Amino acid sequence: MAIMLLVEHKFAPQQHYFVRIFLYLVKPERAMATINVYEQYFKAKGTFGGVERKAAAVILISNSDDGRIKYELAVNFFPHRSEDDFAISYDAYFSKVLYEADGRRSRKRESGLMEILREEADVLAGDNGGTIFWDKSLIEPRRG
Repeated sequence: MAIMLLVEHKFAPQQHYFVRIFLYLVKPERAMATINVYEQYFKAKGTFGGVERKAAAVILISNSDDGRIKYELAVNFFPHRSEDDFAISYDAYFSKVLYEADGRRSRKRESGLMEILREEADVLAGDNGGTIFWDKSLIEPRRG
């Protein structure tokens, strides 16, 4: 949408100059709503980039924008050198889109994705040379 503003400016008597100024109103970019639907850290095993990783963050991420929804599973292996070391490294981050379509967040859909999350995370980790120990949780699950 554009609005034209007409400005009259007199430089000398009986001389009129009109300057057109266009003001463009631009619809601001809508920020994509990104939510970690589920996040939990587990003991894990794998070597990536020559560094042994002993833990993994398993995250279900929801992205919604302009009537579209996308759910992505992410597995991020990190060193976990001590009990309080949760420094995430980004060279051992693997992700997979589980669902993408027109629509919005749905509890029913998220519940269904949570049922297959561990199986999909095992495949994602295994394809990249890692293993997640589901029975050895490092933190309680976080829900968004």
